[in-house]
Amino acid sequence: MAGCCTRSPHKQDGWWAWLVCLCAVISVTVTIGISNCFAVPLPVLLLKFKETKQRLGLTDMFTISGWLGSMATSVTFLATPLAGFFSKRFGFRATSLVGCITCSGGLVMTSFLNSVPPMYFSYGVLYGLGSCFLHTGSVFAVTAYFNKQRPFATGILSSAHSIGFIAFGPLMQVIIDVVGWRNMYRIMAALFALLIVLVVTFDPNVKSETLSESEELMSEQDLNEDRMKKKVKEKIQKQKFTLVFFKDPGFIIAVICLTIGTFGTVVCFVHLIKYSEEVGISADKAAKLFMIIGSCSLVASIAAGKIAEMKRVSPFHVSQFAYLVLGASLLLLSQANEYLYFAIFAVLFGLGYGVFSVCVYLLLMDTVKPIHRIYAFPIGESVTACGALVGSPFAGFIADWTGSYVPAFYTFASFFIFAFLLVFVVYACNLDKTKEYRQALQDLKIEERLEITSDKKAVSMETVSETELHKPTTKSNNNMEKNKLFIFQYCSAI
Repeated sequence: MAGCCTRSPHKQDGWWAWLVCLCAVISVTVTIGISNCFAVPLPVLLLKFKETKQRLGLTDMFTISGWLGSMATSVTFLATPLAGFFSKRFGFRATSLVGCITCSGGLVMTSFLNSVPPMYFSYGVLYGLGSCFLHTGSVFAVTAYFNKQRPFATGILSSAHSIGFIAFGPLMQVIIDVVGWRNMYRIMAALFALLIVLVVTFDPNVKSETLSESEELMSEQDLNEDRMKKKVKEKIQKQKFTLVFFKDPGFIIAVICLTIGTFGTVVCFVHLIKYSEEVGISADKAAKLFMIIGSCSLVASIAAGKIAEMKRVSPFHVSQFAYLVLGASLLLLSQANEYLYFAIFAVLFGLGYGVFSVCVYLLLMDTVKPIHRIYAFPIGESVTACGALVGSPFAGFIADWTGSYVPAFYTFASFFIFAFLLVFVVYACNLDKTKEYRQALQDLKIEERLEITSDKKAVSMETVSETELHKPTTKSNNNMEKNKLFIFQYCSAI
């Protein structure tokens, strides 16, 4: 610990920061790629344990192997507040290390199990929780190591979700074909052991320049830098917990639509390979669909981010496009009987999913007042994760009940269309306040007052009233609040 204090801190936006960003991208690619490509091992698990798509065997109350994939995905986001608290208490490097160890242990345990129910704990809970900790720690690390180039760095980090699709779908299928599903999970567990080496680069000894913009407003000769940072950090941390943002109808509709979105998108992550085999498409060819989905998702997320920056474009507009394309892709999938149609579906689904991933961040952040973002985003993300938890089992239930996946795809396509239509309520009732809140974010500033003594030249900050915090100014120095550490710590990308 002493050695850490004596070493000079790493600079933000420096070469070590980009090394941290690279390691974070690799870490997120592995953890999200494995969970999102659960459709690859699902057919093998169903055959091995002789389960139906929905039932697990001990009693009718046990549901699916589909629960495994959806549970791991949902826990990754449901536990975000817990991982955030852990990171705040012990640091982002410790959080990421715990995530690596937990993921590795969960996969090793899963590889030795001979029935599905224990996998709920080993894969659904342990791996999901470890994935959450590793993902959250990586986001926090990138946030801490970047200031001026933070938006670009977080954009690179968010691309790891799409890279995971591209890399791990075919990779997992090849490993299963060669050495079986048990050894596949053991190899994946070994990857997390290697990730520990990468996570060690998340050195918490970094020079924070998060408040550099507010510091520039003051005379450098009279500024006690360390004390200033400490006071502002304490001010942010002391903000009272609130759920007042749930009184905003726009935020509620956004959460409902996003929950429907996660409810529907996770279905393809879990059931795509199995459905492909049922219509005569081999597992090897079907696994390559994830490469198409990942590539299109990557392009769509970048394009959606650029389009959403336009002043006349609301996040609700962008989300409507996502719901419509996702619904159309599932309708096409329900009629697909040749690989060409599956490939077209993968293109449409990838485009829709890429746009939807961006909308999760945009809607949860831009439909509430700026000072409420720190709570609205993690809580909203936890609520929407419930859709991912129940979506896949519900699709499996419909497929078992009807004997086909087609009614399930029709059902989920109708949910997407409903979300598309529900957004019109926002327009009709004038509930879209995203432009107003964006402007408030641009105008938001914290007022500091320096009290300089002749001997110490100490800096003190006056408490900013909540009314002054919301007060817009015609001449804003800059969007200082946008660069606050604790707001960006909860932004992943999805």
